[in-house]
Amino acid sequence: MLAAEEGWKPMPDDGFIGHVGPIFVKRDGSVPLYGFLTEGKHRNTRGAVQGGMLMTFADRAMGQSIRDAFGPEPIATIQFDMHFVSQCGIDEVVTTRPTIVRSTSSIVFMECELMAGNRTIATAKGIWKRLGVNPAP
Repeated sequence: MLAAEEGWKPMPDDGFIGHVGPIFVKRDGSVPLYGFLTEGKHRNTRGAVQGGMLMTFADRAMGQSIRDAFGPEPIATIQFDMHFVSQCGIDEVVTTRPTIVRSTSSIVFMECELMAGNRTIATAKGIWKRLGVNPAP
């Protein structure tokens, strides 16, 4: 469970994440940890969590980590890769702690590992464009 007394706070979003979330965040010192509780609405036809939900979660967590590091400027995912390692069931808590691998003045390279308990269920990496920096003419 992602309880408020454990420091978890829902990330407000009335767009797409509002339909598939909520996604939670808590601080471990200065490093954010993101999480969500898998529910029946996340199930695929095999009864496991749909890979698209795991991709959505990783994309949001990595993007929010960029905003935390560089401020609230607009960003866009320009490349995203995910490797599914292990099945994730319903009623499990999935967490990730994204890492900035490298950044330039307008591009940020990220990676993260999605965990369900002590199990790695997926890894992801991607590239984001900072749209508030060096905008196109």
